[in-house]
Amino acid sequence: MSWTLIVTTTLGAVIAVLSNLVADHARWQREEQTRHQEVKRQLYAEYLSALSRTDNVLRDTAWCHDMPEQERARMAKETFRSSGCYELRYQLGLTAPESVTRASTAAFHELRDFRDAIERGTIFAEGAYQQRRDQWYAVFPALRDSMRQDLTHG
Repeated sequence: MSWTLIVTTTLGAVIAVLSNLVADHARWQREEQTRHQEVKRQLYAEYLSALSRTDNVLRDTAWCHDMPEQERARMAKETFRSSGCYELRYQLGLTAPESVTRASTAAFHELRDFRDAIERGTIFAEGAYQQRRDQWYAVFPALRDSMRQDLTHG
C-alpha cells in the first residue's frame, strides 16, 4: 500500500469529520437562536398581557365613583402588586436587548403613575385621569413595537 493512498484516505476522513462538525455546530446555533427567540416571544407576550390586564382593572377601578376612595386605592395597589408586572420586568431585563428594556421600564413607570393617580382618588371623569391614561397609552404601543422589532430583526 502506498503512503499517498493512506494520506489521502486519512485526509478525506478528517475533512468529512470536520465538515460534519461544522454542519452540526451551525445547526445547533440555529436551533439555539430559535429557542432564544421563542423564550423572548413568550416573555414579551406575558409581560404585555400583565400590563394590559393591570390597565383594564385600573380603568374599572377608576370607573367606580360610588366606591369609597380608600377601597379604590386598595384595589389599585393590590391589582398592581399581584399582576406579575414587577417579576416579568426583571426577567425582561435579563433577556431583552437594551431598547426593549428601556421601553419596558418606561411603560412600567407610566402604568405605575396611572395607578398612583387612581390611588390618590382620581376617577374616570377627571382631567388628571385622562392625562395619565393618555401618557400610558402613548408608551404601551412603543413597547409593543420595540418588542416586535427585536423579534423580527433579532
